Amino acid sequence: GKALDHVVALLGLTRRSREHATGRVRFVRQSPAPGDIFLPAGTRVSTAVHPAVHFETTGDRTLRRGQLAVEVDVRAVEKGPTGVVAASAITIMNELILGIDGVVNDAATVFGAADETDAELRSRATKVLERAGKATPRAMTLALAELPGLRENDIKVVEQIVERPGVVQVYVAEEDAALAEGVQKAILGSRPAGIRVEHNLAVHLIGGSEGTDMATDENAPDPEFEPLEITASEGFLYPLGARVLVFPVNPRITGSDKNRVRESASLVLSTYFDELPIGALIVYNRLVADLMAIEGVADVGLTLLLPEAPETQVRRNVQLPEGQRALLDPSQTAVHFAGEFLFDFHAAVTLGSGKELTDAYAELRGRLAEFFATAPDEVNETVLLPFVETGESYSLAGADLTWKAQHDDSGLVLFEQGGSAAATPIPEGDRAVLRELLVEVKA
Repeated sequence: GKALDHVVALLGLTRRSREHATGRVRFVRQSPAPGDIFLPAGTRVSTAVHPAVHFETTGDRTLRRGQLAVEVDVRAVEKGPTGVVAASAITIMNELILGIDGVVNDAATVFGAADETDAELRSRATKVLERAGKATPRAMTLALAELPGLRENDIKVVEQIVERPGVVQVYVAEEDAALAEGVQKAILGSRPAGIRVEHNLAVHLIGGSEGTDMATDENAPDPEFEPLEITASEGFLYPLGARVLVFPVNPRITGSDKNRVRESASLVLSTYFDELPIGALIVYNRLVADLMAIEGVADVGLTLLLPEAPETQVRRNVQLPEGQRALLDPSQTAVHFAGEFLFDFHAAVTLGSGKELTDAYAELRGRLAEFFATAPDEVNETVLLPFVETGESYSLAGADLTWKAQHDDSGLVLFEQGGSAAATPIPEGDRAVLRELLVEVKA
């Protein structure tokens, strides 16, 4: 009664009245339940349309073993006419319930029900206290699940107490920039004191990283996640360079296709910097995402160059000085393409006792693959032999291993012969790739 109303008022709650629309939903399974499935009061469901209308179940129910469905009464979270929805409008379960496949309202929700009972109000107050505790990943999950469009099974809160003490990671399944601000506020309102929270929507936050680092006097900022704050330069414009290394879908891309990708990358850079406001945060991953969206691009490497130290490679967010605007410096900006040096090897081996040529081939190819996985900047006998000289199924002398390297130079396919006393350098930005291997028994 009134005493309970006064108590829950301390939590900022009021009793829901008949101004909150009510109705009934049906939780369903596609096959008979193998056991009892408990549905607690306060389970939240929503409409699928935007903006979503949220409802909560008003009492505990159980879908019994062998049943396909169970009906539960619901009440709208917000009062007013928005809570009146049509039949079949409620189809979203905001939190995962193991064993339940879906939810639906078979009839429209209406006004006219009685006010919230004491039992219903106590149950809701209990959930608010759990969220207000700010001491568990569950509390944070509940706070985030209240955001429109987010369900509990869209959220994962990871706490690695041993590996990363004092840090909690939050992953949200919906990569929506519109959600980023709401996620940020929910985290700020539910995180425990002295805990740093990282979330995967931080890249969408514009104008700074307040809250994403969750730094306190007890927990200093982690430089890896802090934007780089740069010193103001002379004048209004702050010149920056950008080096883009493109890994095309087609490694042999040439001619007009290559020019198109290069021009598209240049346009992405110029457009991004032109649209930056004064004193903006340069969001590194957003710029990378724009470059990755270019047709024909498989991967990119992006390096930002600062005017005071152009040799410094910056691969993180950059906070522009207050009162200055970024200017893309053409003299410090370039788009390069990563090439591939394709290697074909020939080896004459001495087989080990009881071994077959197929054994030697499989082992030697595996050892060569290990070598190329190191991303060598040069292929020569000195660096190769420690990987391949002696195996369990073969032995190999340096003079008996030769190769041919094929690569693209400005559209021309070139070949280089390699072997004992020879070396094939791999230019910066290019990759050495094992293509073919021919193995024979040494005469």
